[in-house]
Amino acid sequence: PELDGVVTEFGSLIPSLNAGRMDMVAAGMFITPERCDEVIFSDPDYCAPQALAVPAGNPMNLSDYESVLDAGANLGVLSGAVEEGHAEEVGITNVTVLGSTPDLIDALRGGRIDAFALTSITVNWQTRNIDAIEAVEPFVYTVDGEEQLGCGGYAFRPDDEELRDEFNTVLK
Repeated sequence: PELDGVVTEFGSLIPSLNAGRMDMVAAGMFITPERCDEVIFSDPDYCAPQALAVPAGNPMNLSDYESVLDAGANLGVLSGAVEEGHAEEVGITNVTVLGSTPDLIDALRGGRIDAFALTSITVNWQTRNIDAIEAVEPFVYTVDGEEQLGCGGYAFRPDDEELRDEFNTVLK
């Protein structure tokens, strides 16, 4: 009957959940093997490709992680999000990790990064009303030539299976 929201940096969500400061995470979190070692997830409620946000006009012609690597661009990523690992796997070493999406937008607008990567849902939503920034076409991240479409869900503490199962019943 009551829901209280807790605002925290993305990278602190799982530690905060497991410390009991919240009962679930509803933050568009991709379900990954590493995260499944720490929490249990609801059934997926979305799947989405990635996208880059770039300065208007896309002066470096960036389209995906490989183009960021080839251009030597400085990529902004959100602390605790999967994009940092994606950049690392591709070989991008010029990565700036920031605590929030507004921080990524400010860094891009201020020229401290050349692009930032998040889900296409987030990039399109966050850039929709900012003239100085645009979203590139979504892309599916690949590992060894295999597409890796990310899917996300709500996260729960491992001992809260009953809560997660009831949530899934309502989600379905």
